[in-house]
Amino acid sequence: MASTYLTRTLGTPTNSYKGTISFWYKKSEPVVSGGNQGLFGACDLGVTANTYGFLNQYYDNLYFYDNKPTGAADAPTAAAADVVSIYSDSYTNEVVSEWNPDWGQSTTLETVTVGSDNFLKYSNLNYSGLVTNYDPGTDISSMTHVRFDYWTISSTKLGLKLVNTAHANNDEGKKESIVFASSIEKAEWKTVEIPLSEYTSDVSKFMQLVWEGDGEVYIDNLYFVKK
Repeated sequence: MASTYLTRTLGTPTNSYKGTISFWYKKSEPVVSGGNQGLFGACDLGVTANTYGFLNQYYDNLYFYDNKPTGAADAPTAAAADVVSIYSDSYTNEVVSEWNPDWGQSTTLETVTVGSDNFLKYSNLNYSGLVTNYDPGTDISSMTHVRFDYWTISSTKLGLKLVNTAHANNDEGKKESIVFASSIEKAEWKTVEIPLSEYTSDVSKFMQLVWEGDGEVYIDNLYFVKK
């Protein structure tokens, strides 16, 4: 079973040195469930050394802790007048009438609070929707981009679908379309900004937003912006 460790330098070794290190640990087989999973860990490290480097390393008090963000994403800087916000502590949000409605998905959703910051935690993600309203829908005709922040350890893909149910029969693809993040980076908050021009459907308004992806993902600062 292959394992990869990343450690920070503690300083030049002496005849006996003891300190605390933090490291990233990743297994080539599941730790919790499904796919590659990772955990943060810490331990006490004792070493003996000579001029040629370390001879022995001794580990004690090894433990793992939750693989979740310990801080918030950077606060958005766009002016409120240029934003239609769905979920953010920085703006007044649109009313969402349904969160993660039962559309047959495996996804579960909960709100997580760290300090004074709130974000959404999607677990066992395959897809998950939200509904603002069906009549008249949420107008984003003056917006140019959709932005959101994500944090993940286990996800490999994440896309956001815009659904305009005014086109009930998907008139020539106008009802819905999805754009995926170009890449997924892990263990830190990352911002995704998608030009609405990349969506092939009618994005003058929406009634539903749908996440598609996998793993466990934290979301914050989901909003549309005029740039």
